[in-house]
Amino acid sequence: MIKAIDTPYANHLFRSRLEARWAVYFDELGVSWEYEKEGFDLGNGLWYLPDFYLPKFGIYAEIKPIKFNFKEHQKCKRLSVLSQKKVIELVGLPNVNVSTVIIPSQHYVCSKCGKAESYDIDGKRIYCECKAKHNIIKSINEMDAILLLHSDKPDYKPLYYATYMDDYINDKVIHNAIKKATQARFEFNN
Repeated sequence: MIKAIDTPYANHLFRSRLEARWAVYFDELGVSWEYEKEGFDLGNGLWYLPDFYLPKFGIYAEIKPIKFNFKEHQKCKRLSVLSQKKVIELVGLPNVNVSTVIIPSQHYVCSKCGKAESYDIDGKRIYCECKAKHNIIKSINEMDAILLLHSDKPDYKPLYYATYMDDYINDKVIHNAIKKATQARFEFNN
């Protein structure tokens, strides 16, 4: 296995050149990011420090050079449950490939009327239409999605759960950001 190279960029020292390239990508799209914002105690003596947090979208992004193994994937799932935030697993250089997204959800099944209902992550309702009070059950969903972060739409959601068609209005911006990120040169001070 090739050793990661600490890489300086934007007043941060990234643990790898790959992480720095994703920071360049986010910058080119005008997406604010926080690098290794906070660590999480996942339980059983296991700690986890996600690579990026994208505050505008409430998404943690974990970067790996190759496909996530089972243990790495389980950490991402646990992070989503504990933080109640989406976690996206990004593999390789910035791209428009399909990635795994882990999404926390809240729901209940009414013991009185049998109705099932889902909540938004921040949903506060604990009564269904029959007026019975319920406990919220937290769970996670896993989906395949493409992380496309550029749009001028005010209600834009940064994940498309579809095949990338290469015909969206912002494709030129996205492709230019990918090109800048993958070709970026980094200065090393000795």
